[in-house]
Amino acid sequence: MLTELCHRTLTAARLDALPAALRRRPELVALRHAVALADGEAGGPGRARHLAALALNLARAQRLETRLAAARAAGLRLMPIKGALLLHTHYGDPGARPMVDVDVVCAPAEL
Repeated sequence: MLTELCHRTLTAARLDALPAALRRRPELVALRHAVALADGEAGGPGRARHLAALALNLARAQRLETRLAAARAAGLRLMPIKGALLLHTHYGDPGARPMVDVDVVCAPAEL
């Protein structure tokens, strides 16, 4: 389920109004499907990309949480940024934004 902010700002009409070249980008295809799901549509284009992003992102999130816990246990404070953070703070739907990596930051003094 998309977060309230995402659902208010990323409407199907806005995504459909983008130039065709942008609408074909894998991340926007998956996001368009997530918006359709939030609007109550059960199927439609983008379902396969959304499900693929969902599966991969859930696995990445699990690996990230394991690594963050290990870092905390070692006294290193790490914080996810960019896509990994936006999945929770903006999108709310782990399949709405495909990711190929996970970015984290730490305080320079901790290096």
